[in-house]
Amino acid sequence: MNPRDLRDLMTLLKGVSRSFYLSVRILKPSLRAPIGMAYLLARASDTIADTRMLPASRRVSSLHSFSEAIGNLDPSALPEFSLVDVATSDISEPQPEAPSPDEIRLLRNLPQLISILAAMPTPDLDEIKRVLRVIISGQILDIERFEMIEGLEERRLPCLPDPEALDDYTWRVAGIVGSFWTRICHIKGILPAASNSGEMENLGVEFGKGLQLVNILRDLPGDLAQGRCYIPLSQLNQIGLDPSDLGKPESFDRLRPVYTAWLDQALAFLRSGWRYVLSIPRDQKLMRLACAWPVLIGLETITGLQQTNPLLSPPFKVPRSWVKKMIRLSFFQVFLLGKMENVPEQILSRKDLLP
Repeated sequence: MNPRDLRDLMTLLKGVSRSFYLSVRILKPSLRAPIGMAYLLARASDTIADTRMLPASRRVSSLHSFSEAIGNLDPSALPEFSLVDVATSDISEPQPEAPSPDEIRLLRNLPQLISILAAMPTPDLDEIKRVLRVIISGQILDIERFEMIEGLEERRLPCLPDPEALDDYTWRVAGIVGSFWTRICHIKGILPAASNSGEMENLGVEFGKGLQLVNILRDLPGDLAQGRCYIPLSQLNQIGLDPSDLGKPESFDRLRPVYTAWLDQALAFLRSGWRYVLSIPRDQKLMRLACAWPVLIGLETITGLQQTNPLLSPPFKVPRSWVKKMIRLSFFQVFLLGKMENVPEQILSRKDLLP
């Protein structure tokens, strides 16, 4: 990828990502290009999936078209986004279901991104196609599960049926990203060929699933407001709760055991994420930091969720001031002291979140 294309890619990335941009910008250009491209395409598909100003059937067909455009490297196969543009052009106040200006800009730049994608090295291209295919399948399944019944659109509040369905969803939209990241790092020689790629890839999958699970547990009130409940119905039935009960903050006393168990699962996955960080060669300091920051933000989010009622809005967010402090201290620990292992105890509010 030429420097101008990479610069344009990073500008788009900065507009649509709050935290991922922080990690990508410090990677080597050889990694920045495929990882940044994959994120932007995934963010574009996520925007299509979440734009509820469009009917569910329209979003599903658009996602299929988008997947085809990526698979065939054909910009002409991209879905028509004029309805998104028209729907948002006359809105004086942003609406929750409308794409942001940066997301609209991303959608309008998709033909350019597909053209840049087509020029990328074949190994990178194959991995990007693979990760997008799985992510988009998860987004389509999500819409069909929550908003459609046998092809008919219906607003309702369903739940995922069981823990296996939640695990499958986190794999499709995030676990696959950990796999992708690991495989790209092997292609680029960041992870040595002699390393146990299978073990690293498994850790990467759990790393991604942990980050997604934290997001799900944090965003519970917002998802409920949109008619989606990711807490499995089988577990709600066991504690005598209906999905509609989760709209009442007082229901958390009964939900707490189930919610805490999922927080513990997220914590276990993020501990795998930290093992992933420490398995990266020591001379790859920036790569270690790029992977460490999401783990640390996720762990600090778990601390906040353990101390709040998650059924209350707005959801807990790690303060920007904490993120800035975390970045500053982690650079100090890694580059001046050379001790990545000491980073959590210097930064996290709770010291027992990592082994």
